[in-house]
This record gives sequence, structure tokens and C-alpha cells, in this order.
Amino acid sequence: MKVQGLLLFVIVLVASAQSSGFWTPTLYKVQERIGELSVRIEEVEDAERHIEDQIDIAIRDLKHSVTKKQKYIIGRRLSHLRSKLVVLNTQKLAILRGLRRVVKRIPLKYRKLMIRKLKLEKRFNQIREVSKDATALLQPKYVVHHKASTKRTLKNLGHGLADKVKTIGKK
Repeated sequence: MKVQGLLLFVIVLVASAQSSGFWTPTLYKVQERIGELSVRIEEVEDAERHIEDQIDIAIRDLKHSVTKKQKYIIGRRLSHLRSKLVVLNTQKLAILRGLRRVVKRIPLKYRKLMIRKLKLEKRFNQIREVSKDATALLQPKYVVHHKASTKRTLKNLGHGLADKVKTIGKK
């Protein structure tokens, strides 16, 4: 009886903590973190725009260049700028993944308010998020396309499953 009373008391405390302002300091910290991530994304996007402008200028210079040496130098500069653009794009995607990971941990009730307050609607396409979650649930991660590759696929998966499977066909 005492255990049940203690359990009931703990449940009441947890429920009151969640319904009161218990989450408020944590939400402010999360909101600050999300703000920092959005600022970093904007900085990366500014750098991307700057490099895209440089690429446009280099393409224009390439069209107007006369000698092969000039074309070679400008072509090297173009490839260097494009590689920088790829690096910035991967940085932006990594920051966006981190931002989405942080936002997904927030309760849904506060998530929409925080996204709207920080003006992050363009970062989150709700339809895309729902469709991505649905396809992740409906599609298996590992699909065996051919009988001969079954054992190799299971071997790559691990867990000793490859020894228990008999395959038909060429090895």
C-alpha cells in the first residue's frame, strides 16, 4: 500500500512538473541554441552567395579570355570555387541536420511556436518531413534484389545470419 501511495505521489509530481513552468528554462536554452544554428546557416548561405557570384564572374571572364593560358588559369579557378561551393553546401546540410535534430526533441506544442518565433519556416517543410517519416516507416532498410546476393547481403548485415541461409545459383 505504501509503495502504491509513493508511486502515485511520484506520478502526480511528474505530471505537475510537466504541466507547470518546468520546461521553461530548458525551452529558452533550446531556443537560444536554435537561434545560434540559424545564424550559422545564414553565414554559410552568405558565403555560398559570394562564391556563386565569383563563379559567375569567372564564367564571364572565361568567355572573354583569348589565350589558352588565361582559359587554363580561369578554369582552375572555376574548379577551385566549385569545390569550395560543395564544401559550403555540405556544411549547410550538416547544420540543418543538427537544427532538425534539436527541433524534433521539443514537444510539438512548443515546436511550432518556436519555429514561428525564430522565423525558421523556410527551413522546415512540414509536408516533406511527414513524407520522409512515412517512407522511412514503410520501406525496409535492406532489400535483397537477387537470390545469389542474399548470403552476401546478410553477411554484410552481420549477426551470423549468413551461415543459416542456403542460396540457389552461382557463388
